[in-house]
Amino acid sequence: MHSQIKEKRLALIIGNTEYHFAKKLLDPADNIDSLEAILKQIGFVVLKYKNLEQRQMKEAINNFAAQLHNYDVGFFYYAGHATRFNGANYLIPTRTHLEKEMDIELECVSFNRLIGEMEAADVQTNILILDAYQPDAFDYLKKDKESKGLAFINGPGNFFIAFSSRPGEISFDNKRVTSQYTSELLKNIGRADIQIEDVFKAIRRRMFDLTKGKQMPWETSSGVYFRFNPVN
Repeated sequence: MHSQIKEKRLALIIGNTEYHFAKKLLDPADNIDSLEAILKQIGFVVLKYKNLEQRQMKEAINNFAAQLHNYDVGFFYYAGHATRFNGANYLIPTRTHLEKEMDIELECVSFNRLIGEMEAADVQTNILILDAYQPDAFDYLKKDKESKGLAFINGPGNFFIAFSSRPGEISFDNKRVTSQYTSELLKNIGRADIQIEDVFKAIRRRMFDLTKGKQMPWETSSGVYFRFNPVN
């Protein structure tokens, strides 16, 4: 299967499950084991982590970015809690305790910083996937409807960014113990010889059917031409 893959590929995948101050998520850490196996089959070197605190998340990202200079394709996947603040998105580590919005910048991990690190590596293609859950355990989120969902983002030209739900909306399966979005990702990411946009179109169509239109995944890209599993 690797014989047709010419690019050097590096992936960082993180699944946060064991939250101490927010709802425990049962699926992310399990799903990344399956994702790791598929990514390795299609030529990725995989850095996999589960249940990271803030310092550990930042170290994982820094290590990933440092290595990425030696690769052609960068891939980042995160499943866990996330939120937004001042128009920017933040990933929430497992021991984060947010009492007010101002705590987000201090206690969480900036998604924009991750994008900046990957952009600085100057690789051919960057792919970022967020299967993000909106935490319901933080008091400020219960009061502020504007904080629901993640913020809209436009990535640089060689980026493909996918969210499990549209900006400003939370996942329909926010209270489920399994992620329908990641289940569909696992079914489609290894399909032979189809463009990345077609992979995510298939996921979007299936999610629309599964949730009866209540959850629509969202992607943004600027002419990214990439096949996860090329055959020629």
